[in-house]
Amino acid sequence: MSVQGSGPWPGATVAMRIWPWKVATVTGLVVGGAWFALAASGGGVRAITVASPASLGLVAFFLIGGMTALAARPGMAGSVPGAADGQIWALRHPWAFALWPALATAVAVFAVRRALVLWNLEESLLSTTFDGLGRGAAVLVCVALFGRAVARKS
Repeated sequence: MSVQGSGPWPGATVAMRIWPWKVATVTGLVVGGAWFALAASGGGVRAITVASPASLGLVAFFLIGGMTALAARPGMAGSVPGAADGQIWALRHPWAFALWPALATAVAVFAVRRALVLWNLEESLLSTTFDGLGRGAAVLVCVALFGRAVARKS
């Protein structure tokens, strides 16, 4: 794979090629489902009872997916066949790679929480925006620092 030939946004292309979809999806569903079960055990299901677990599940999906994509070696669980060049690029550019899961986290959390406003989630547009941006920033820093640590160890 020639990362230079993949356009002006090679990080997005690399992220899509090396993303461990199964590992990330299972992690997001388990974390979000467990948090929902815990939140719903206290009484009725309201919008916030759905919003918090959904947001946490999305963060887990993008955080664990990004970290697994950086750490997986060929043949390991979570590795994607034929993704070695993409992983090398991602380890050389951990901040550029981590930007894409972080942006996706921010957009997905914002979209889910704005959709739940229709179901009587009492949250302002500004609050929803900062919630998405904050969670995206956390994913950016964690995935990028993890990528730097993995690259240093390799």
